[in-house]
Amino acid sequence: DFVDYVCRGEGEDALVELCNALEEGKDTSKIKNLWVKKNGKIIEKNPIRPALDVNTLPVQDLSIFDDISLHRPMTGKIYRMAPVETQRGCPYACRFCNSPEKNEFYNAQQAGRFFRKRTMQHVHNELKELVTKFNIEYIFFITDTFLAMSEKEFDEFCEMYSEFNLPFFMNTRPETVTERRAKKLKEVGCHRVNIGVEHGNHKFRVDVVGRNYKNELAIKAFDLMHEAGISTVSNNILGYPDETRELIFDTVELTRKLKCNDINAFTFIPYQGTSLRGLCETKNYLDKERLANIYETESLLNMPTISKAEIGGLVKTFVLYSRLPRKYWKEIKIAEQSTEEGNEKFDELIALYRNEYSNKPLAIN
Repeated sequence: DFVDYVCRGEGEDALVELCNALEEGKDTSKIKNLWVKKNGKIIEKNPIRPALDVNTLPVQDLSIFDDISLHRPMTGKIYRMAPVETQRGCPYACRFCNSPEKNEFYNAQQAGRFFRKRTMQHVHNELKELVTKFNIEYIFFITDTFLAMSEKEFDEFCEMYSEFNLPFFMNTRPETVTERRAKKLKEVGCHRVNIGVEHGNHKFRVDVVGRNYKNELAIKAFDLMHEAGISTVSNNILGYPDETRELIFDTVELTRKLKCNDINAFTFIPYQGTSLRGLCETKNYLDKERLANIYETESLLNMPTISKAEIGGLVKTFVLYSRLPRKYWKEIKIAEQSTEEGNEKFDELIALYRNEYSNKPLAIN
């Protein structure tokens, strides 16, 4: 009852057109990409406009934000940081992500490719203005898979970015990392990389997650980044549909072999429009009317293979299982529990981890 407009697809052009129409008192019911409601009823389902040319987008205007908001922490330091997009969308088809559906949606609407890349000249122009106008000293590339590029494109990036040589952070996948790329990234300022591992069992990773690479490739990717002197983070998801405790420990075992500086473990969330959301609904693992949002922290799934509480306990203790010596595993299992004893044990083990094992790129067995 409180929603008048819903945007389908990209919103930059639609939002500007809507704001102009509202300001000028004009009709808003025919704006492409918008579904418009009036008097409690949907009156227009407008078509999608073609995917915009990302190389025509203006430089982001950071002056509209308080200056303090530009200061962000990274590995214990505070930088003036800005996000920069080099690509829009993702060419991969992870089943927990909505990028594949965005690609299919735009194809079905005959609106062009959703996955697009900015030219290095366009990225250069934005970086130059961010540095000169806003004194930015650290770049966060918000691209889904930063290294999803050809060698020619990679070399163009390195040549362009060498002019700035600012520390930067990015996200990528194991199969995009090579020795040559790791070395060149370090030369031009790469400071930290999030590498999406997501699961440690190859068959489950292929069949359920939608990622086809061997564990050895993931191990090699972290080795190469470590050898190049680049800090890394391993990203993992726990609580997929039909996952078991044993499968989660396959992810633990792989993580113990990775030369990563930090570890992230997230609860699987069945977002609307994703392939795995459809699987969860088909298997009646959640109410079809239950909308998932980005602030979810607990599992939404009711599965026969593992409980919500056990998933939560394993997310909570994942870094402990992945980094502390195995002699602590019995104690870590106690720490999984949301009880007074479990919470006390968790605090004790976290203190041990922080004092002796955190930010060490070598697993301890």
